[in-house]
Amino acid sequence: MDAPLKTSPSAAAPQEAPQWIGTIRRKYLSGDASVFVLYRNIYDKIALGNELVDLQQCLLRELLAGKKEQVLAYNPSGTEQVVALQGPNPETDLPPLDQLEQALTSGRKTAAIIHYADSVFPAGDTALLSMADRQAVVQVHRWSLNPTIGANDAVVFLLVESLADLNPKILSNPRVATIEIPMPGQADREFVIRMTDPTLSKEQIARLANQASGLRLVQIMGLFGQSGTDGRHGEEERERFILDLIQGSADALQRAKKLAQLTRGQSFDEIRRLLAPGSKNPEGDLEDELVQLMRARKRELVTQECFGLIEFVESALHLDDLGGMEEARSELKEIAEAMRSDDRSRAPMGVLVVGAMGAGKTFLIKAFCASAGIPAVMLKNFRSKWVGATEGNLEKVLAMVKAMGPIGVIIDEGDRSLGGGDEDDGGTSSRCIARLKEFMSDPDNRGRVLVVLMTNRPDKLDTDLKRPGRLDEKIPLFYPQSSAERANVVRAVLRRYTNGTNAIEGPDLWLEDVLETCVDYSNAELESIALLALKVARRHGQRLTRQAFDEATKDFLRTGDQRMVEYMELLAVSEASRRSLLPPKFQAMPAEEISQRMNDLRVLLRL
Repeated sequence: MDAPLKTSPSAAAPQEAPQWIGTIRRKYLSGDASVFVLYRNIYDKIALGNELVDLQQCLLRELLAGKKEQVLAYNPSGTEQVVALQGPNPETDLPPLDQLEQALTSGRKTAAIIHYADSVFPAGDTALLSMADRQAVVQVHRWSLNPTIGANDAVVFLLVESLADLNPKILSNPRVATIEIPMPGQADREFVIRMTDPTLSKEQIARLANQASGLRLVQIMGLFGQSGTDGRHGEEERERFILDLIQGSADALQRAKKLAQLTRGQSFDEIRRLLAPGSKNPEGDLEDELVQLMRARKRELVTQECFGLIEFVESALHLDDLGGMEEARSELKEIAEAMRSDDRSRAPMGVLVVGAMGAGKTFLIKAFCASAGIPAVMLKNFRSKWVGATEGNLEKVLAMVKAMGPIGVIIDEGDRSLGGGDEDDGGTSSRCIARLKEFMSDPDNRGRVLVVLMTNRPDKLDTDLKRPGRLDEKIPLFYPQSSAERANVVRAVLRRYTNGTNAIEGPDLWLEDVLETCVDYSNAELESIALLALKVARRHGQRLTRQAFDEATKDFLRTGDQRMVEYMELLAVSEASRRSLLPPKFQAMPAEEISQRMNDLRVLLRL
């Protein structure tokens, strides 16, 4: 058992015990359960008073010490598998679970703590489990129903990181209670940062703790040099290297000391990439640098912990940097303002973005997250071929993003990932979709976790998934409707690829005339034409001219079935939250006409 980490009284943690301790006590005293499954953040430190303790120590101090005559711990990875933390040692010539059962039924007030419970009671089809695993599951199930154990004032704790890894027979038992050990909150993160670096101001600590949302306390301690190891390079060596990078800037020595702590475990090349952009800034701000490094290290740790199941999304562009999509941008600006101001009443639970391919859905949402000032992650493929692993992956991701809020969770091509389950996967898909629905409708997530689902085939999505309370806002995207909109898209593309410089020679009044013929061209197609025009101009050694654009538009060949594009546009019309989000030509179109045209296209496209 790890020794508790102590700090000075000035850095004391919140005095109240964690809320989940009260939940355990209430359920136990009321007789609702005597077996508790503790899951999620079970390997972290917990702030108690002015100390950091592990979960086992926390249970002893807050629930068991002085109340139980015997406290036993079973760790299947240990050599002395069952050890007495309090009271007499158990009988050693019995198998571990039999030792625990003998103690629980001995008449003493006994508590048993079973670590790595997923290894003792693994998930899986009963027919595929070994006889020993089946017997273990039956044995713990029997404990929860045994009146003798209840009469003896005994209690059992099963520790597991993911519920999906534990045998479902245990979890379905009404006498077994599941208690989530949550990721640390703002107060606990501030306590740990204050403990590891007392020289930081209250404002700096609060800002860094906010950036550290989603990290465990042990990870934060590691970032500030309290992990017990010194990474790839010694701290003095890193400090000298960083000092050389930022030499000549304000407070260089103080900054180098702080930055050396947050770059533990990183190579010099990684440190250079993090610091070089502002290394020669004489007005370098230590707090900003610490926040930037915290954000960068957090991305690394979270991505690693989630096994690459999520990908952080960043964009250098904001909504004002984009061309076209005026209605959609206006709507998203309001949502961004609500997220920035923490106005939960104005923030939707989720957003459905629909439109044909090439309409700019992904690009728009990345710019929106940058404008909102919130981190964003792309949900990647969390499916696994191993039994129970898919559900476990999803639970890990959902728990992580909830702890990192406020955050945007982007699901691209939602019709493929959430468009219905595979009948041959044993119900895994349907269970995952049901869990996502539950998560998306959790009112605690409003203003904290914004789910953004993008698709060009919303007709393949479950209707229940799209209801208000899950996807409150439905924003349709359409190809530019006029030559003026097309010109704005091209201008935005040119600014993006020419570092904001004016790539066009002279006034660009002719740009709208050239693009007059590009009716129903997508944003992606207009981008291709703009880049082709740049290529033509460079071939002739000149800046962009009307002649280069004329040549590019004539040379460009469109691909794709335009009937499918029309069908996707009509789907976007049918999904829109409000008529004001539609282009004028669709606003005036009767619903019956839209429905009839969609039916005709389904026949033509054999959908």
